[in-house]
Amino acid sequence: FDILKEHGPLTVGDTWERIKEVGLRGLTSKRHMKIVVRWMRGRQNIRLICNHVGPHKQFL
Repeated sequence: FDILKEHGPLTVGDTWERIKEVGLRGLTSKRHMKIVVRWMRGRQNIRLICNHVGPHKQFL
């Protein structure tokens, strides 16, 4: 959650790259990260927005 809060809207790929840089131990794969992001969306901790410049979805 802190990564998304600090770095603003990020795509799934960008979020995964940031997590690998930080070395977060709880997430073992990109798929696991997507499950956690989906859970955070369900709890309304983050929002999914559409980038109007391109087709990519970003999390805020």
